[in-house]
Amino acid sequence: MKKVSIDKKFDINKIIIIILVIIIVYIVYDKVIKEQFNREQFNDYFDCYLKLVDINPQFVNQYMKFDDKHVSTGRCTDARLHVTVEPCATDSNGIPSSSCMETATLSSSKGNPLEFPYIVSPENMTKFFGIKV
Repeated sequence: MKKVSIDKKFDINKIIIIILVIIIVYIVYDKVIKEQFNREQFNDYFDCYLKLVDINPQFVNQYMKFDDKHVSTGRCTDARLHVTVEPCATDSNGIPSSSCMETATLSSSKGNPLEFPYIVSPENMTKFFGIKV
């Protein structure tokens, strides 16, 4: 039976430590590179402008969460979404006027006509633009 010298044990330990360090560096490097790639992948190359009119004032902040987000689906795919909201007039009690009709106007910096085909709601905006807020 051969005896393993202390030097050989030390060499094996060094090799194992070096392999572990390489694996850890690879995992960290891989994560950083993938994160950087995802940031660069979504460089928006045009803008979509969504104007919401006669929106219930209680929901203005909810709709503004979509502002300046990357669009991943629909006619505005790979665009940066810009949202403006014009709230509906309210009475002295804060109740929206009955004459308010929620509308959405969608346009693109490319100049092509776009249509928002749904009733205005956060769920429909998520569905149409692929943005989760």
